[in-house]
Amino acid sequence: MKIEDLLTQNDHMKDICKRSGFFADSYAGGEAYRYGDYLERHDHEHVDSFKRRKKVATFANKCANVVDLYTNYLFREKIARDLKLSGWAFDDYMKDADFCGNAHDVLMRELSRQASIRGLVGIVVDKPKSDAVTMEQEKANGIRPYISTYTPENIINFEFKRINGKPTLTTLVLREEDAEESLSGEVELDIYRVWRRAGWQVYGVEDDKLESAKLLDEGEHKMGEIPFVIVRNRGFNARFEGRSDIADIADINRRIYRLDSDLDEIIENTAYPMLEAPHGGSDIIGGSSNIVEYDPENPTARHAWLEPPHSSLAEIRNVRADCVDDILAIAKTGAEGQDKTAKSGVSLEIEFQQLNAILAEKAENMEKVENRIFYLFAKWQNFKGELGDVEYVRKFGIRDLSTDLDNAIKARGAIQSRTFDKEQAVNLASRVLADVDTETMLAIKTELDAPSTTDLINAV
Repeated sequence: MKIEDLLTQNDHMKDICKRSGFFADSYAGGEAYRYGDYLERHDHEHVDSFKRRKKVATFANKCANVVDLYTNYLFREKIARDLKLSGWAFDDYMKDADFCGNAHDVLMRELSRQASIRGLVGIVVDKPKSDAVTMEQEKANGIRPYISTYTPENIINFEFKRINGKPTLTTLVLREEDAEESLSGEVELDIYRVWRRAGWQVYGVEDDKLESAKLLDEGEHKMGEIPFVIVRNRGFNARFEGRSDIADIADINRRIYRLDSDLDEIIENTAYPMLEAPHGGSDIIGGSSNIVEYDPENPTARHAWLEPPHSSLAEIRNVRADCVDDILAIAKTGAEGQDKTAKSGVSLEIEFQQLNAILAEKAENMEKVENRIFYLFAKWQNFKGELGDVEYVRKFGIRDLSTDLDNAIKARGAIQSRTFDKEQAVNLASRVLADVDTETMLAIKTELDAPSTTDLINAV
């Protein structure tokens, strides 16, 4: 294969990248979204007006809310890691997994967040090239495995082959985030790393001239496989695919962005209506701020009311409200929405189960990721013993607490039973105080069991 073909991103990854960048901008919001060209110019809109409208447009970020909520629930409980790995290299890795100061726990949370946004990210469990021969020499120089992260934009090419009936990754091309200076020091080179099952090569590319790529470094490894891990958000079957949590939400959020811009434009223009009129027209009466004069001798000139119809304001607001409800329905949060009070207990339970299923699938994928990371770590360190495993929580306490509280208040007036009130109070206390210690919860139950003042009076 020609070097330019090897270093050219394949069509599969190009298709993924088209949406991945949009999802990343939708999560980031702010300037990233504003300069992402997600606002459309109207057919009869002047270029300068469009630039001004784009400059002042605001993005009501719903995507970040959904991603952060999912990530928070997924990592709310401590991850159960029953691992047999030990020693200075493992301890150092857990404190600084990527040589950038990020602990393993922090990095797993961020990897899950990025996968939630983009659908998938990739990581390489690598070990620095070194002349160290003994473990003591490696320790003295801090040579141990670490993680590098790659977004879909930096996953360039790959090849799978069936080995002993199993689809096996045999070639992987990655573009590094950091460029390097050329030997002359005058230009920067884009760096590409080519992984194979027994070795690797590093190429430098100047000015995107892939056909002139220069081999900068190469080496062998004894892993017998490419130490790459796909961090997939949801989905199990596809090799380099994953479903973003905001795959549909981002499109609706973009629509809200455009509707908000239309609303601002209508409100601003109708607040200051103007009429174009011939210069010096004596028959026109109006305030100076309501008339813009034009030259009647100009063949391109015309007169027209510039005030747009404002009767669409209510309709636009209704459409916007529907968009927000659609996002909440897709996200399965059950936390907001105009119809929230009308939901039945059955529909809330179904929504809860759907969200729990989403989080359970994400948890299972992250569990597989961590187990493979530690497998590759152990392989780099020639660890031969039993590894142990990692387990993520599969059930999540994510019922809509505000609805539970509302239902509890209504039920208290309908069911006259102190026993019912006590059991309900214990149940709500356990939901509200999710992280409460056993001693405090026992004290709450004791207080609830104690006779109330009313009970004592009635007993006399």
